[in-house]
Amino acid sequence: MKKSVIIVFVMLLAVMAAACSKGNEIKKKAGDFDVVIVMDKNPPVTGQNEMNIRITDSSGKPVKDARVMVNYSMTAMSGMPAMNYTSNAVPEGNGYRAKTNYSMPGSWNHEIRITRDKDNLVTFTVDVR
Repeated sequence: MKKSVIIVFVMLLAVMAAACSKGNEIKKKAGDFDVVIVMDKNPPVTGQNEMNIRITDSSGKPVKDARVMVNYSMTAMSGMPAMNYTSNAVPEGNGYRAKTNYSMPGSWNHEIRITRDKDNLVTFTVDVR
């Protein structure tokens, strides 16, 4: 009996973890590419964060030969200039990994530039805490 309760509890935790992890996944289209961005923290926090970027072509095959750059910025506010940073994404497995370092909480704009035969852009915003 005790063993079955433990098994059910572990399975419940696994399902909850899987359900919670979907909140940090962003799906976008960039030209003919499908792009999935997964943030390592949900929500992203001030300081170091990582994003994994998976790019697939129109046939669903992973794109491994593109140059991927992440530009993230915050618009100027009263008494504070605009902030703009760039991170080169490095190939990792079937995707790319980029590091971001948010200097303050708030709304950050992102532009991912995927360069293969031409430039393709993905834009999105995240709220950093």
